[in-house]
Amino acid sequence: MIKKLIFYSILFGLFIGSVVLAQEIIPIQTGTEPAPLVLSEVVTSLIEIPNMNLQPGVRNPHVRRIQELLISLGYLPANLQTTDNFGPQTRRAMINFQRDRGLPATGFFGPLTREALRNKAQERKEKEREVVIDENVNVACMKVAVEKRENAFLAAWDIYSRDIKTAREARKTDFLAAWNMQDPKERHNAIKTAWREYREALKNTRNTWNRLQRTTWAQFNQEARNCRATIAETRDLEIIEIAEE
Repeated sequence: MIKKLIFYSILFGLFIGSVVLAQEIIPIQTGTEPAPLVLSEVVTSLIEIPNMNLQPGVRNPHVRRIQELLISLGYLPANLQTTDNFGPQTRRAMINFQRDRGLPATGFFGPLTREALRNKAQERKEKEREVVIDENVNVACMKVAVEKRENAFLAAWDIYSRDIKTAREARKTDFLAAWNMQDPKERHNAIKTAWREYREALKNTRNTWNRLQRTTWAQFNQEARNCRATIAETRDLEIIEIAEE
């Protein structure tokens, strides 16, 4: 009887020990298990970075978070609607970020890019907390420079909107002309041509919009320096790298 009690006591002790040990062991990540969103609770409180590899073309909920970070850093348009799709635009933004950080510009979101993105986002947060006051700035000069910049952006937007409207009107005309054609093959080719020309027009319009933005920011930065403005004031107290592009 005593031997049985000792035996069951040992088994019970082993069971309790295994439960405690299991609670302390971090599960091994496999290819089928979902990766955690962040590396640790400490990182979560600072910068949330998806802790998994992602390649262009995939659809994954974590892609949305990457897009949000790239937007905040100026690598994606500020008005971009984030999605789960790691599409061409996100890939280009990722490549630009990798080039700026001296990483292989592949567009692949792996360990090196993950760490670089976390560091860059953390740098941005730290800079945002900095308070820069420059009593030497020429306020009247800066008011003129800011007004000139904003007027240039408004003019650029008018050009962009006009070109978009022109492209859509041309597409409408081409479609209607195509549907006046009786020959199915000829009509099919005309519709394909209309779409191709429309996409090309949109691409040219977007390139013009981006070029005008870069030119406007470059001119403003030069004028702000002439007004003796600090870097923070040159960028309106924000970390802006053509955020609207």
